Amino acid sequence: MLAAAERASGLTRELMAFARRQELQAQPLQLSSAIEAIKPMLERVVGAGVSMVCVLDPALGIVRADPARIEQMLLKFVLNARDAMPAGGRITVETRNVTLGAEEAARMRPVGNARVVPGEYVVRRVLDAPVATA
Repeated sequence: MLAAAERASGLTRELMAFARRQELQAQPLQLSSAIEAIKPMLERVVGAGVSMVCVLDPALGIVRADPARIEQMLLKFVLNARDAMPAGGRITVETRNVTLGAEEAARMRPVGNARVVPGEYVVRRVLDAPVATA
């Protein structure tokens, strides 16, 4: 119950930030733990006909992010994946650590005006696999 209240508080803070263009509240966050905490809510929103699997790296690196924004982003990805599979299917949420070398970083698309630099990264993926239809 307390966790649900804290999530509601975070989402309210996010709505207020959007309305006022308030700065996000970035803090150190272990993404796998954050996903595990909201997994029951995500499973409820996907509904019948869609299963959800989480493949979360327990040794995932720490990121600096706003927890409410992370929850909002993950919810949007999961809902989009669900909506892309009207006949049902499986959603997989995955986290893992990756190390990009100079060559790999150079092949990555720039983010805005910033190029991807070699180094340690945390990856979050949401994959959908629709039910095969004949």
